[in-house]
Amino acid sequence: MKKIALALVVALAGLFTLAAEDAELFVATFSGPNKGYYVWCNKGMAVDNQMKDGKAVVTIKESGAEKTNGGNIQFIVAYNASFKAGAKYRAEATVVSSVDFQMAASVFLNKAPWTGLAGKSFNLKADQPQKIEVPFSPKEDVAGSYRVPCLNLGTAPVGAVIEVSDVKVFEIK
Repeated sequence: MKKIALALVVALAGLFTLAAEDAELFVATFSGPNKGYYVWCNKGMAVDNQMKDGKAVVTIKESGAEKTNGGNIQFIVAYNASFKAGAKYRAEATVVSSVDFQMAASVFLNKAPWTGLAGKSFNLKADQPQKIEVPFSPKEDVAGSYRVPCLNLGTAPVGAVIEVSDVKVFEIK
């Protein structure tokens, strides 16, 4: 009887664990002519933008903007989504930089008025893969094309190589 009770407890614990897993809503695929992402640069900024082994690789070629800020170069993965009010979500990616620098990542509407849902800063260390996570929870139901995430690369120095992979969006259960 004790063995049956123990087996039942273990089985129920397993069910609760499965029920608590986050729901994967989106996985970016970096391939094909549209690449699954794009890079926007402000005037005076230039990048080399390639795909390699399923990863996006951005090399900073020119940094001649009048004012230095992260938003001068933006790595963007757009996702047509509906996010529910009060629900919890997480956008994540793996980023590897050839140099140390501070980068901001955010989730926001991919058109004017550029409504933001969340943002967070990350200190990248040279040649160390870092999983970045941006949690967010809309105050009201929203739908449209969202940047999930938008990585601000404008403070990276000329010559820096930034590799991005494993971009996903989850609903947190």
